[in-house]
Amino acid sequence: MSLESVMADINVFRDARNWRPSHNEKDLALSISLEAAELLEIYQWKTPEEGNRDREHLEEEIADVLIYTFMMADNLGMDIETIIEKKLKKNAKKYPAPESTDDSETSASDDTLTEQQKAAMRQVAQEEADNARDEMSKIFGKKFF
Repeated sequence: MSLESVMADINVFRDARNWRPSHNEKDLALSISLEAAELLEIYQWKTPEEGNRDREHLEEEIADVLIYTFMMADNLGMDIETIIEKKLKKNAKKYPAPESTDDSETSASDDTLTEQQKAAMRQVAQEEADNARDEMSKIFGKKFF
């Protein structure tokens, strides 16, 4: 199934129910966040292995996040493949893969990341968490953690 056919199926589903008028960008962004929180809830107070066992629930919540994300991109006239490709290129420049002398190594583990790369990744994660918290505070009108 191609991304185009997935988007077409999503649009047929929501248009058949006349949901498009209520699917504005703000509400879709909020729904993405709420569904992501439901995904996190699967792992709350569990080991990753315990959370991973709830496969059906994981699939449903991941699908919800993706469906709302696809709808938001569609509303904004964004092509999913293009924006992902752009972001991966940007990230490749921002976080270059460490050079390896071993050709069999295809991915970087934590052990091969430099301290500078690890610090940069932590900084980006903190900034993204801060931005999400600020956005939630704006939406709900109260401070979060």
